[in-house]
Amino acid sequence: DQRRDAEIDADGTFEILVLGLRPSRDYDWQIAGETSDGESLATEVATLTTGPVPSSFPSLDVSSVDAERAIQGFLVTSLIADVSVPVVIDTSGEYVWWHAGTEEGVTICRARLSRDGESVLYLGYARIDLGAEIVDGQTLVRVSLDGTDEQVTTTTGGGRDFYEMADGTIAMLTFDIRPMDDHDLNGDVIVEIAPDGSTTEVFNIWDHLDEIPEVASGPGLCHANHLEYDEERGVYHMSCRGLAAILVIDRASGDILSQIGGQYSDYETPDGSTELFRDQHGFQVLDDGVLVFDNEGPPEMNSNVRQYRLWDETGVAEEVWHYQTDPPVFVYVLGDASKLPNGDNLVTWTTAGQIEQVTEAQDVVWRLNSGFGAGFGYTTFREDLY
Repeated sequence: DQRRDAEIDADGTFEILVLGLRPSRDYDWQIAGETSDGESLATEVATLTTGPVPSSFPSLDVSSVDAERAIQGFLVTSLIADVSVPVVIDTSGEYVWWHAGTEEGVTICRARLSRDGESVLYLGYARIDLGAEIVDGQTLVRVSLDGTDEQVTTTTGGGRDFYEMADGTIAMLTFDIRPMDDHDLNGDVIVEIAPDGSTTEVFNIWDHLDEIPEVASGPGLCHANHLEYDEERGVYHMSCRGLAAILVIDRASGDILSQIGGQYSDYETPDGSTELFRDQHGFQVLDDGVLVFDNEGPPEMNSNVRQYRLWDETGVAEEVWHYQTDPPVFVYVLGDASKLPNGDNLVTWTTAGQIEQVTEAQDVVWRLNSGFGAGFGYTTFREDLY
């Protein structure tokens, strides 16, 4: 039921890219047109059969508690299994696009539809062997939706997220590794890759140790894991798992403008606590606050989603929405939350292999589950792929 217009080349040929077709299906198709004098022309109806889903992909199961309210559209995400791949899944639970060029051992946390709608961008990370040493490496791939064009950028570093700006510039999380005491420590960095391939470092956590005097223990100074950019204000929002905080960073200067959550938070709850979330990953900045996937690690081990209204005048963070599954689920890595067009919430329970649509009343109206052992990366909802 998809009608698409096409421009005819000088030699009389044309192409149309049709997206969203489900695998292993028969589709009837027809070419129709009109001459300059208004005569309608059409070919006979023909049939095409789409190919099957790779056998390595996990099965998907959708349950709708409220079919009328359930979302209709597409999820741009990644599978995290034995082999990690970027995928587009329709909300009936069918794979409608994937790129199976990922090597074993690479984990894809983020896939995004490009701003021009022509490609899918995805970021994978893995341990890479440089001969003298083994380091974290990351690969940013841009693959056209028809699969005919693929551009690959590989760097050292182990960032988990990226953001594409309107002009095609890619902002990417990566590392600046420096020795500290008896071990190396990852300093989180935001690097911008311009369309011409040139790179610019716009933020480095090592430059701000006076603002964050007590850094996190473990592999990184703040373990950045999720990045968003506010193009109107010119600021980045970067989730720092190790600091239990989201940093607000000025793009032009690289300065930390404010901190949401954590020991040095600019906001606190009405009872005076600055612990707004812990071990958090995916988030969405809202007009009046923030929606956060709160992994909430030890000792509680009860991952959940929290929405805060942030009052800049008073520095108060007012929790206005909270949700967790029953029974509770612990998501030890990733996890995501965002608002849907109708005001409901899209929640990705990564390691549980589950994505839910949840109302403000905490009712689940739609749920997608993957087969055993497979999870999902950060997830974006799209009403249309065109």
